[in-house]
Amino acid sequence: MLYVLIIIFILGLGIGSFLNVVLFRMTTEKKFWDGRSECMSCQHKLAWYELIPVVSYLIQRGRCLNCQKSLSIQYPLVELITATLFTAYIYFIIPDIMSIYNLTWLQILEIIIILTLITQLIIVFVYDFQYQLIPTIQLRTIQILGLIYFGIEYYSTRIIPDSLITALACTFVTWFLYFITKKQGIGWGDVELFLGLGLFIPLMWAIPFFFGSFIIGTIWGVSLMIINHNSSLKQKIAFGPSIILSFLIIFTLITIKLVPNVNIWYYLIIPNI
Repeated sequence: MLYVLIIIFILGLGIGSFLNVVLFRMTTEKKFWDGRSECMSCQHKLAWYELIPVVSYLIQRGRCLNCQKSLSIQYPLVELITATLFTAYIYFIIPDIMSIYNLTWLQILEIIIILTLITQLIIVFVYDFQYQLIPTIQLRTIQILGLIYFGIEYYSTRIIPDSLITALACTFVTWFLYFITKKQGIGWGDVELFLGLGLFIPLMWAIPFFFGSFIIGTIWGVSLMIINHNSSLKQKIAFGPSIILSFLIIFTLITIKLVPNVNIWYYLIIPNI
């Protein structure tokens, strides 16, 4: 199983490198499939040895070999985070090598959906963090993945998953905040992000997922105010990364099978459900 995880980690590094291309070209007229990778400063076409994830960045000491301009730390960070999330998910979902041979087609499809979701969340996280805007294509992709995941859950159990309530409840509350704050307190992209991600979260996890997003957002906002010595409450802060971090934490807890422990908490806090 160790060899499988190593392969997944290397695959994650490669996909992370591809995500960097997508992210950097989203701010230009050039499509991610249009031409070879190049330096953003001097447009130098990168050779294969300049494209090795993480390794090339370290060997080149974070600089372009042609113009010596500093390369963004985003390159290795996105590659490492993608690889780590891929590997962690496979590690939790497939406990041993024999489990691979026992995977059903639905389980394989579910794995593909979650790995694809991870790539979209990374794009949204980085882009929203930098530009306070969530790309529509990624939002639609996340929502479609959520619907497919929802469909798999229904097909497997023949019971409508209560994650539908999570999605609708989180969406309604955030829409209400969007409405009463006149688009100033929360963005429409955040509302749609809750709609897509809510389809992955069972109802018993809805409260920690929803409020966890606001807690993380508050901590992040206060930290920025302290770092930037800015006490203004009007400072614009991306909320998408907070939603994604909360989702990743909750989905990880679900994946590692902590549901029985939460059942106790759930029925104590919200009786008669």
